[in-house]
Amino acid sequence: MNQPKLSTIVQNLFEIYQLEKIDVSYTIQDYQIDYVRDHLNLLPTDEVLNHYSAEDRLNGLTAKDRLNGLTAKDRLNGLTAVDRLNGLTADEILDKASPDVITKLKQKIVQH
Repeated sequence: MNQPKLSTIVQNLFEIYQLEKIDVSYTIQDYQIDYVRDHLNLLPTDEVLNHYSAEDRLNGLTAKDRLNGLTAKDRLNGLTAVDRLNGLTADEILDKASPDVITKLKQKIVQH
């Protein structure tokens, strides 16, 4: 069926529905939503994502998914020293500390 004929049929149905005052539950908005769903895959992902805020794009992601792909340095960026060490035991901290840091810690302990 060609487009002009289909368009005419749809127009005729619409006019009949209006004359008969038939309530059509499938609205134009329903059609638009269905159309977008059916054709969204045709758009480049970045073009679709640009319509949403960063917060919206991250919504629903687990913390692990949010951190995926970040370097350790990026993960720690913006954290205070206390926050970076939070949850570590003294042994865990000292096991990874350089001899220079341990010497400085000893000096501070002696001072107090």
